[in-house]
Amino acid sequence: MQLWLVTQLPYYADDCKSSRVINCPSDYEVFQSDLNNLYSWSQQNLMDFNVKKCKLMDVTKKKMPFHSDLQLNDNTLEEASEFCDLGLVTTSRLSWNAHVDKISTRNVDKLERIQRRATKFILKTDAEYDARRERLNLLSLKDRCVLLEVFFFYKALNGHINLDVSSYIQFYSDSERYSFKGKGRTYIEEELCKDRHF
Repeated sequence: MQLWLVTQLPYYADDCKSSRVINCPSDYEVFQSDLNNLYSWSQQNLMDFNVKKCKLMDVTKKKMPFHSDLQLNDNTLEEASEFCDLGLVTTSRLSWNAHVDKISTRNVDKLERIQRRATKFILKTDAEYDARRERLNLLSLKDRCVLLEVFFFYKALNGHINLDVSSYIQFYSDSERYSFKGKGRTYIEEELCKDRHF
């Protein structure tokens, strides 16, 4: 049986994805037809899909995008706002934040285990890790990273580091954006960049 699809079908080993630009409800009908053909092809070739692992994700920044349920073998595909695909965490808004957070958290946890063992070796006790840190006056690695980021920002903001902070962030006050209690505060906002090209 030959496989006829209108949508794109990139694949790697036994992993495949099907995607289509949705501009109107009829695009979903074409997409569903392709999924039906894909399932029929898999049955002919004795290659069953694990529907529980199949996810449906709308990649868009529209506030009111077209939406419709899609099915595979009469099973409605589970919707996901993010999923890990071949080691890369992909989100519905194509943001890198989730992937970066996953990688950094994993690395911090690995380094934290070294500190856990070191505090246990130094104090020669089976007390809880937080108690050992308190006795040694140590911060957790995560807290220490946050503190170093604050120090770096302070130095850059006050000219101790040759860095043009205004190239990366903008400052605004309550009166410029909002009207609520607690006026007089100053906030920072990251500079936005184009993300239409990947």
